[in-house]
Amino acid sequence: MLYIKSNITVLMVIWFALATALHAQVRSPITTSNDNLVSFSPLYDPMLESAGAMIEETDEIPDDLEDSLYGKIGDWRIYSVADSKGWVSCYGQLNDPTLPIRIVSSGEVWGLAFADETNNQVKGRIIIDRDAKTFNAIPTGDGWAIIEVSNKAFRKLKKAQNLSLIPENFGEISYHLGSFSIPMSIVETCVRHKGEIVVSDLLKPKTLTINPIGGGPAQYGGFNVVGKGKSKEYRYAISKNWKIYSALYKDQFAYCVGAYSFPGGGKVRLGYDNTQWQIALPVNNKKNWEGFLQIDKNVGHATGTAAGNWTIVWLGLPDLDKIRKGSKAKLGYGRADYDFSLNGSAAAIKKIKQCVQRAGIAPTKKK
Repeated sequence: MLYIKSNITVLMVIWFALATALHAQVRSPITTSNDNLVSFSPLYDPMLESAGAMIEETDEIPDDLEDSLYGKIGDWRIYSVADSKGWVSCYGQLNDPTLPIRIVSSGEVWGLAFADETNNQVKGRIIIDRDAKTFNAIPTGDGWAIIEVSNKAFRKLKKAQNLSLIPENFGEISYHLGSFSIPMSIVETCVRHKGEIVVSDLLKPKTLTINPIGGGPAQYGGFNVVGKGKSKEYRYAISKNWKIYSALYKDQFAYCVGAYSFPGGGKVRLGYDNTQWQIALPVNNKKNWEGFLQIDKNVGHATGTAAGNWTIVWLGLPDLDKIRKGSKAKLGYGRADYDFSLNGSAAAIKKIKQCVQRAGIAPTKKK
């Protein structure tokens, strides 16, 4: 089998690693543009050989590839791919049958793949927020088409809020990217360590807190930020009066939480698992309780659950905004009221958001 010596070769080898049954023979000259995305064609041009193009004969794509689950967050699953010689690539897949998408990398090149049954070259536009570019995508032969993504475009994807793919042969596919940054970070970590789970790199072990109230799985599919110590919590940062922790559950990122012990002996935990914001207070309660949450002078209905000896309050975004701007709060949970301080909550919320976006990976301090 002949392959052009280029990033497209690398990208196609990565894709073969994702679909072990695929044995498509594609010889793919690359065509560049001024766009941030590289456009390419799957058509073979015999003139390339006579023009002295660098073409090399390679071995057949190995058929002993194996996918191993590396991590998961929400509806995303991240896999490491290896063959008999060792690690090959990593990819993340969104488990949504209506909007299937994959993020692929070998460390040398990134790919963005979407479902396409035509098995033909796919042209179209990609819009990252309001930045539109054209693309030509390679058919993989197994119902997908893959676009090579430059490092610049990849960085935009991590920060963007919306992604739209508009292929010429069918309608627009739109994604909200709020949940993309975490799986992309996990794919990066997977690539950096060639598929090996290195907890010490994800979350520094010297900051490990064996917390007897560490959270665990919640009924809605996410995580409670308090519980019976099922999660391991690591120091992520300190923000004014708050200590920010990231948590692993069974060696997978679970949530980030800010803990504040305020004057008078009170405690409060404010956390987020990329699905649900929640406040936890050290009072016994029943599951599925109802009451009120007062933030400064604003009083609203509150619901939540109980985990261990703690009460959890589910927060909507309006509640979170009030907490960010507030100075003190009171929870009425049926049996009694619990007063707590919100001093420094705005900075804590900002740091918790950053922690979740980075999947708990603390920024490296510049020397």
